[in-house]
Amino acid sequence: MGQLDGCVTMGRFLVLMLLTGLAMAVLALVSGFSTLNQPNGPHTGGGTMTEDPHRGIPPISDRHFTSGSAQGQSKGPIAFTFDLPIDRDKAYVQDGLAWIAFGGPGDPRAILVSLDEPEDSVAISEGSTTVVGTGGQCQFAISVTASLVEGDIDCVEADARRDGAYIGVVTMNVHFTAGS
Repeated sequence: MGQLDGCVTMGRFLVLMLLTGLAMAVLALVSGFSTLNQPNGPHTGGGTMTEDPHRGIPPISDRHFTSGSAQGQSKGPIAFTFDLPIDRDKAYVQDGLAWIAFGGPGDPRAILVSLDEPEDSVAISEGSTTVVGTGGQCQFAISVTASLVEGDIDCVEADARRDGAYIGVVTMNVHFTAGS
C-alpha cells in the first residue's frame, strides 16, 4: 500500500505543477496583451461605450457586422499593406464594446479595430508580427449610422512587435467600413 500512496502523492504533485504552469502561461499571455493596450489614464467608460466629447467616437449599438472591408498600411521596421474583407464571425459590438475584425479563416493577415476595450486601439498583423496603436498614439475618426460604422485611424507612433518582443515604432493608418 505504501507504494500506491507514493504514486498518488506523485500524481497529485504532477497535476498541481501542470495547473501552476497553465496558470503562469495564461498570466504571461494576459500580461503580454496588456502591454499592447496600456491605458494612458483612467478609463471612465465603465465597460460601455460613452459619448465623451473628447473621445470623438459616437456610441455604437449592439450589432453583428456582415459586410465591409479594411485597408491597412504601416511604415517603419514593419511594413504592411493589406486590403481585407470583414471577418463575419469576429466583427461585432456587444454591451458597447466593439471588436471589428478583418481577414478570413486561415489567413495569417488580420486587422482589428477595438473600441472602448478599455481604450480604443487598432492592430495590423501577419502571423506573429503585429503593429498596434492605442488611444494616445492614434487619431480616430469614426462615423456611426444605424447600418454602417466607418472610420479612418491614423497612428504616428504605433508599436511594432515580432514574436511578442518590441522592435520599434511605425506609422500606421487604417480605413474601414463595417455594415450590419
